[in-house]
Amino acid sequence: MTRPATVAGVPQLVFGVLLIVAILAIILPVLFRLSFIWSIGGAVFGVLGFMSARIVCAEDPNAFEYLKVAFNFWRKAQGRTVARGIETEPSLALAIPYESHIERDIVSLDNGSLLAVLKFEGVFAETASDEELLRWHDSLCSMLMAIASPDLALWRTTHHYALKDFAPGVFDPGTFAHQFNEAYKARCLKEPLFANDLYLAVLIQGAGSLSRMGKGKGGFRQARDEQAAKLDGVCVRIEESLSSYKPRRLGMYRERNIEFSEIYEYLTLLLNGRKFKTPVTPHRAGDILNRSRYYFAKGADTFVRQCSGEREYG
Repeated sequence: MTRPATVAGVPQLVFGVLLIVAILAIILPVLFRLSFIWSIGGAVFGVLGFMSARIVCAEDPNAFEYLKVAFNFWRKAQGRTVARGIETEPSLALAIPYESHIERDIVSLDNGSLLAVLKFEGVFAETASDEELLRWHDSLCSMLMAIASPDLALWRTTHHYALKDFAPGVFDPGTFAHQFNEAYKARCLKEPLFANDLYLAVLIQGAGSLSRMGKGKGGFRQARDEQAAKLDGVCVRIEESLSSYKPRRLGMYRERNIEFSEIYEYLTLLLNGRKFKTPVTPHRAGDILNRSRYYFAKGADTFVRQCSGEREYG
C-alpha cells in the first residue's frame, strides 16, 4: 500500500472532511443565531481533529487507508455467500486492488496508483572481485537516491523454487566434455536443485484530487498519463543503473492468439504462492488473480489450498 497524498501531513480526504465539519460547525450557529460557544466548539473540534490525525499519520501514514480498505471490504461483503450452507463469506477479490493494464507494461490499481514490474537474471557474486562488488553496491545506492520520491514505492520479491530438470547441454558423444557433463548431471540429480527468480515491483502513487484541479474534464487522464511517464522514467533509470543484473520489464506475450500478462503471473505468485498463466481479459484483474483459499486457525496449521485441492505451506 503506497502512502496517500497529504495536506500538511494529513491525508487529503481526512483533511477535507475535518475542514468541512469545522466550517459547518462555525457557520451554522451564526445562521441559526445560536450561542457563539458553538462556533468556538467547532473551531476547537477542527483543530483537535487535525492534530489527532497528524499524530496518527506520523506513526503510520497509511492508518486511514487501512480503515478505508476494511470499510469497503465490509460494505461489499454484505449479503455475499460462497455456497448454500456456508455462512456469509467475503471474496478475497474484494481485498485485491489491481484493476487492469493501461499499457503493455503498466497495471493500474483501485486508488489510481500505477504498477510496473522488473525481473532480474542476477549476478554471480561468488566469483566477482571486491572491486566489482563495491561498484554494484555504489550503483544500487546511487540509483535509490536518484529515484527517491514520496509517491514512489519499491517491493522486492525472491521466488525460490525447486528445479525438476538439469540444464541441457549438447556435446559430441564420446568426447571428454560429454562424459564430464553426464557425470556432473548424475551427481546433481542426486540432490534437489533450486533456482531464484528476482523481481522488483515499482509503484507510483495515484494522482490526488489536488493535482487534477484546473485541468478540466480530462484532468484524470492527463494526471494518469503524467504518472505513467514518471513511472516509465523510473524504470528506465533502474534498468540503466542495474544493467549488470540484466533487468527486463514484464509485459504481455501472445500464445495461441491469446494475450497473456506477465505482470498478472507475478501477482498470482504473490497471492497464491505459485505462478499461473493469466490472460488479459475485460474483467477487473483482482477478480481473476486469486485461485487459492487461505486457512488460518489459532493453535492449528496455517496453509494454502490450491484450486486443484492441493495443500501447500502447512
